[in-house]
Amino acid sequence: DTSACLTLNDVGLTELNPLEFLTVYPNPVNEVLYISGSEDEVYDLTLSDISGRKVLEYKKATSLDVSHLPAGTYFITIERGEYNVVKKVIRQ
Repeated sequence: DTSACLTLNDVGLTELNPLEFLTVYPNPVNEVLYISGSEDEVYDLTLSDISGRKVLEYKKATSLDVSHLPAGTYFITIERGEYNVVKKVIRQ
């Protein structure tokens, strides 16, 4: 008897963003900010100030030298392929 059965074609699963699991450290930072990931992965990194102005941009990197920036709150955008994630960073 299959009268109570339903056919589901699409259950609406969303693909997870693998960059969500990256760690940005140390945070707060004094000199160099590192992005955790596997050893062979590199990312496009953009650091913006609290107003949204781009202050640093690195291609194919795993770290940022922020030693010359004033203390404050920044946002780092980490990109790889079609994925990106934004994380808050405090510069001491």
